[in-house]
Amino acid sequence: MKARHFSCQARELAVSAYVHLFRLLLGENWAPTVVYFSHARPDGPTLHQRFFRCPVQFDSPLDGFECPAADLDRVNVRADAAMASHASLLLDGLPGERPDAAGMVVRLIHALLPMGRASLRNVAKAMARNPRQLQRQLAVEGTTFESLLADVRSDWCETLLKESALTIDAVATRLGYGHPSAFIRFFKQRQGMTPGQWRQQHLGGR
Repeated sequence: MKARHFSCQARELAVSAYVHLFRLLLGENWAPTVVYFSHARPDGPTLHQRFFRCPVQFDSPLDGFECPAADLDRVNVRADAAMASHASLLLDGLPGERPDAAGMVVRLIHALLPMGRASLRNVAKAMARNPRQLQRQLAVEGTTFESLLADVRSDWCETLLKESALTIDAVATRLGYGHPSAFIRFFKQRQGMTPGQWRQQHLGGR
């Protein structure tokens, strides 16, 4: 989640909503491994720890949480195959009123990127689609998963480079790149300079 555009209350509400969604899908006893907030530690963080039931780190470069990768492959305890099939048929029959898939994909990428799970497969699974179905739906809306992922990564990398002390290698890892060179190539294509040069240009006066 991009830290600079939201108030403390909005960031906490968004992260809490995602945790609540995970508990609806995986069971009330589910808890993340750690929760991150970019704002300062409040006077009494006990309420946060009581709700999230895990360590809560403040003054972080991002807002979100971590959980074991295996949690994303667990069975949805509320899954109803018949209802899912029925809902899919209804949505397919109402193209003019279908929820914006691109917007949902962007929200899921923001949620999954900190965990290194923002892949087409995982996003499609979260939307009860297979990857090919999701790509077709995005094509109808004039975009692709790769384009949306690149846009989100671009937003995130500027925030991380400007508002954190993370190394370039660490930023690349946060954005889901297997090797820093891939991140540097992506950044140069977007900005016309390396991440290090961009950071120096924007933070040189500090």
